[in-house]
Amino acid sequence: MSISFGNTLKELRKKQKVSQRQLSRGLCSIANLSKIELGEREPGQMLFESMISRLGKDCKKWELILSEQEKQLIKKINDMEYLVETKQWNELRRKLEQAVEVHGVSQKLYEQYQCLLYAILYREQKEYKRAIQYSIEGLEKTEFSIKENRLKINTIVSKNELRILCLIGKILLESNKEVRTYFETLIDPQNVEEVDILYYWKSLLDYINKHCTDPWYRLEFYLETLYYLAFIAYEEERYKDCIAYCKQGIQQLIERKSTCYLKKFLLLLKALREKQSLAELEKMILFDHLDLFLEIIEERKKIYKEIQEVQQYIRSYNSIYSINQVIKNTRQYCGKTQEEMMQTQDGRSVFGNQSGISKVENGKRTPRRSRGQHYLKNLGLSGKEEYYRLAILGKDFKIQELMWELDFYIANHEIEKAKEIYKMLEEKVEHSNPYNEQYMKATKLMIQSMDSPMSCEQLLKELYDILAITVKDVERLKDEEEGDVYFFTREESILIMNIGCAYHKKCDYEMARKYYQKVERYFRDWYQVSNGGVYRSISYNLSQVYGLLGYYEQSIEKSKACLFMELLQKRANGWCCILFNLGWCYGKMMQQERDMQKKAKYQMYCEKFFKQSFCVAQFYKDETVINTIIRKRKLWNIKE
Repeated sequence: MSISFGNTLKELRKKQKVSQRQLSRGLCSIANLSKIELGEREPGQMLFESMISRLGKDCKKWELILSEQEKQLIKKINDMEYLVETKQWNELRRKLEQAVEVHGVSQKLYEQYQCLLYAILYREQKEYKRAIQYSIEGLEKTEFSIKENRLKINTIVSKNELRILCLIGKILLESNKEVRTYFETLIDPQNVEEVDILYYWKSLLDYINKHCTDPWYRLEFYLETLYYLAFIAYEEERYKDCIAYCKQGIQQLIERKSTCYLKKFLLLLKALREKQSLAELEKMILFDHLDLFLEIIEERKKIYKEIQEVQQYIRSYNSIYSINQVIKNTRQYCGKTQEEMMQTQDGRSVFGNQSGISKVENGKRTPRRSRGQHYLKNLGLSGKEEYYRLAILGKDFKIQELMWELDFYIANHEIEKAKEIYKMLEEKVEHSNPYNEQYMKATKLMIQSMDSPMSCEQLLKELYDILAITVKDVERLKDEEEGDVYFFTREESILIMNIGCAYHKKCDYEMARKYYQKVERYFRDWYQVSNGGVYRSISYNLSQVYGLLGYYEQSIEKSKACLFMELLQKRANGWCCILFNLGWCYGKMMQQERDMQKKAKYQMYCEKFFKQSFCVAQFYKDETVINTIIRKRKLWNIKE
């Protein structure tokens, strides 16, 4: 069964009772949308993202096979997002001014993205009128009319449209009365009244609650909106309302293991704490180590300046590959000639010529979709030939959302919740599809291995068997040379990582390192902008195994890289564990060191990172890390 992006898009649109006119507004013609829904045309990545986010879903959970040109565009966007996050404004402006070759709908959407970034730049420089002008210009690129919608969103909007609308809210909040009146006259030249900022942010929250139905897509916007509503309430001395918004935000941060707007919420709570009359109210939401937590956040940001090879860590959460790279790498792995690539399985027909395939492999030509799919099937990649692919297949999008929730709870070792969702998913998924079968069996195995003891030999055998459902010649994978690379789905790469985890559990750390490094090389050397989530996980696993092998300096460097990626992706899934690993490495170095001065230094760092890890674990309610630190402190005589 092959479910195209068009099928999924159509099902989502109809389920949400969104018309083709609403979805395509300012993006493409209704005729083009119809062709996309029929599977006759693939959208560019920026159009894909706009459509999916208008339907309130997270585009970053798809596996995308793009042209080399589009992959490079995504790489540039990732780089610019990093510059925004790290407040490197001069470098951001330089990047923005570099010419980028984009065409058709992508050009208009990239121009909208440029307007967004220029508006961010001018806001930082407090040139608020120019920031508003760029914001409105960006919205107009996709025919969103401020005048028509006034201060309430009366239509569905894409991710970048919503980012611009939130940015306008921040500009209005920070600027003076003159700027706010200026904005109001842009909406209605006859109206010179000052805009109602509270109403504006409440309207944004209403839209997010109603239309951003995917919890991960919704999260960042929801937290942003809650924070600014809390800030407005604080400024107006409505402290109970402020605390109520803060409670909602912090609850989401803890539940979703996120760091989005964490520092801002904590600073607001610190300001509330200084209001002596609120002593009882603040006990409801403040924890004991607020100041320490703020110090930890600030210190984590210093890693930006220390991290080596920053570029390899800047990647979005989704799996992004270029069709050109996939064809070239997989052909070389399979040992096929370019002439063999042109033939059908019966050897009678010819697709293209050797010169054309060479241009494809060098990124100078993008094959037509039908020809590209032929090449992928010819290379044994049947089931992976859709360019916009979800991890498991089925017309009901609910199975995707259940899968993402299931992955989240497994990653955070919340086994009872994972079991509950697995049972729901099991009833909905079509098990006859090999990729669905692989995912369900792999997930069931992970739940079983965490829930009850399982021998490492049994775990390894089952992992290899599950991987063999979709990967031919698994035996070759065991002895694979460094230069060889197949094309793996995200789930297949996770299975290989889990093989490493089984060896890790078996205390065969050298074999664990071999498999971890295999996955790391795959993303680092072959697909450099793909899958930040898996890359972060494999880096953390490597940091652990380096430490267990006694390579403490390497472990520390990997841990810092993990912190860097967690910060970029606004995740906190492994934050306290990474800090613990840093403390553990320094503790082991302390035990082995004979030089008393160095020993004291290592002890200081051990105490510091254990203290930080304990604080973060308390906030995110990770009892496993808390109990582990208590034991280690007692064993190593480390003070609290």
